[in-house]
Amino acid sequence: MRYLVTFVLFLSLFCVHFAVAQPVLPTGTEKFEHMRISYVMCYPGMETWETFGHSCIRIVDSTAEGAERDKIYNYGFFEVSEGNSIWKQVFTGRVIDLLDTITYEELMAEYTFKGRGLEELELNLNASQKEKVYHYLRDNLRRERRYYEFDSFYDNCTTRIADLFYDLFGEHFVPGKILPEGKYITYRALTVGPLCSRQRKYWTGLATNLIYGSPADKVINEREALHFPPFLFEALQGASIDGNPVGGDVTWIQKDKVQWDNGVNWPLILFNITALLLLLSIVYVRNLRPLYFVLSNLILILSGIIGCILLYTSTFDGDPAWKYNYNILWALPTNIIVPFLIAPLKKWYCLIALCAIFIVTGVNLARIQIMPLDTIGPLLFSLLLVYSFEYKK
Repeated sequence: MRYLVTFVLFLSLFCVHFAVAQPVLPTGTEKFEHMRISYVMCYPGMETWETFGHSCIRIVDSTAEGAERDKIYNYGFFEVSEGNSIWKQVFTGRVIDLLDTITYEELMAEYTFKGRGLEELELNLNASQKEKVYHYLRDNLRRERRYYEFDSFYDNCTTRIADLFYDLFGEHFVPGKILPEGKYITYRALTVGPLCSRQRKYWTGLATNLIYGSPADKVINEREALHFPPFLFEALQGASIDGNPVGGDVTWIQKDKVQWDNGVNWPLILFNITALLLLLSIVYVRNLRPLYFVLSNLILILSGIIGCILLYTSTFDGDPAWKYNYNILWALPTNIIVPFLIAPLKKWYCLIALCAIFIVTGVNLARIQIMPLDTIGPLLFSLLLVYSFEYKK
């Protein structure tokens, strides 16, 4: 009995010590009550691919240890492999993105270095809803589900997060209203125009405007507007699930510190100078014939090169935003060979090209596709001068 009593006392003391030294961590629903889930909106940066901002989900689990305690779920990673570089993906319009995780400290290290703003919206979800979001993201990390083909408007880092709420909660999820009444907003008007000019990325804006086809000028609805980070942020702020508000506290993790360069709109300046010199060379053709010869051929070859690129991007099985591009009506790929045509062929070619430019004007006026006339207007004027003068000759 003495040995038995001693053993029982020792076992009791050991159990008490173990209970104190190793606290029991929450499990099941209790675990998710301690979890905090928020939407993080990332502001634009200096790099071309940072122009339109970014989105990610932050999950803080106070019951976890180490890297699992504060994690960022990011749909914006892309994978580069041998023979499939990022430039090849971008040029073909077939960028393969994936979901991956990083720690909050890693996110802050990158964004602090670049000075990009980070704004966080805490999501008011109950334990059951948090559990669904958590398992949805973990399931999407599986290799067979984490990859997706990037689409500028319908499948990107932001639409993936919007889809999360629709997939999990269906009709129970009602986003806040974001589009103003009586106004029609297109993808192009929402992103390329204001963002590129505000960031002084004039060459990026010109290239994007040229490559984006008529799908970019589709009038968007409330659901489609959620492809844009600020709109998703606003929609989640005013959203509800079963009538219960989703949007919680808004916190500035880091104020936007990016200093945009006081850039000059070089595309517009160069096109204007070219148009002016071309006009002078036509008016004073006897004295400036060599100048006209150089400029006219330069304009034709440049527009032809642009046309070849647009023909490739609009027909290649890539980003749907590049399809049905009517810019190709003025940037004719065949313009490359015009300087080498004999006079009779050149005459009829110029007549057809003039008609194509007038068709482009009609397409723009009918808002089938909005051309970046604020930049390429002088270039179109130059083409009109060349076609008209060559036809007259």
